[in-house]
Amino acid sequence: MTLPVNKTLPVNICVVGLGGSGGNTVTRFMERTDLQQYGENLRTIIANTDALAVEKAQAQHRLVIGRNITHGQGAGSQPLQGKLAAEENLEEIVELIGNPDLVLLTCGLGGGTGTGSLPVVANGLRKAHPEMLIVSLVTIPFKDEGVTRMANAMIGLREIYDLSDMTIVNSNDILVQLCPRLSLTSAFKVQDRIISDFIEGIIRLVTIAGIFNVDFADFKTVAEKSGFGHIGFGYGRTAEEAVETAMDNRLLDYDFNMAKAVLLNLECPKHEEVEKIHKITSSISKKYKIRNIRFGLKLLDISHPRAMVVFAGVNSGITRQLCGVPIRR
Repeated sequence: MTLPVNKTLPVNICVVGLGGSGGNTVTRFMERTDLQQYGENLRTIIANTDALAVEKAQAQHRLVIGRNITHGQGAGSQPLQGKLAAEENLEEIVELIGNPDLVLLTCGLGGGTGTGSLPVVANGLRKAHPEMLIVSLVTIPFKDEGVTRMANAMIGLREIYDLSDMTIVNSNDILVQLCPRLSLTSAFKVQDRIISDFIEGIIRLVTIAGIFNVDFADFKTVAEKSGFGHIGFGYGRTAEEAVETAMDNRLLDYDFNMAKAVLLNLECPKHEEVEKIHKITSSISKKYKIRNIRFGLKLLDISHPRAMVVFAGVNSGITRQLCGVPIRR
């Protein structure tokens, strides 16, 4: 992953992987990212009840939680065990995370550790730092994994939604539909790349000046207390194609109509016509009836346009079915 060289970021970001799936995501993020250039401004943490998984994982801070409950042997797909394990080490976890500008919590729903621990961590952070921006990125299980795992996922998602500013939900079933020819391991790597792209997008947002600037304050305004969200990244031969790709790059059936707000950060070659680019925001506004669009434009020495789009307050049939909550206003 190529990021702008800047030893001190203007924001502090902490990525926390909980449980086996969350730990795998952070590990793959670590494999793609050189954190040394950012010092302590970009931090990674893994917390799991499985001591062996923690030993194999990669992160700046690795923590086995709930030793008195699970004895380092995992939560046995029981969310209550994951909850109790997180409560046992909550003070330590909150202290490790500190008070960054953005915390990204990630886990796979349906099992024990991630499903049970993420809401506990989010609640602990919310109590310690009420103004902290908490974004949760979670994955719902395959339908074929059974009723119990899906029921666990439903309970966990509802709690996570209530405790997070923005919740981004990905579906394993849709992932396989999008990547039918890939092995399951390769398909999961595609999903884990969302974390890396998200962090890279935020870093580029706050470190590269443009003709029209959007910054972390804009992202926070869009994401804060927004409910379900979509974050997409796209490339194309034209700016319009890059934006369309970013909007279509979704692992859930999100409906963008009547979304609360949109943040669009577009990077284009220097020869691109600014007036033509600006028309893209008008087309998004008319198509989806969105009034609040925050638009950033950077003209760089690149060959093709690339886009990051954040939709806040989106709707989805799957999320309504899973946790029965309306979009926030």
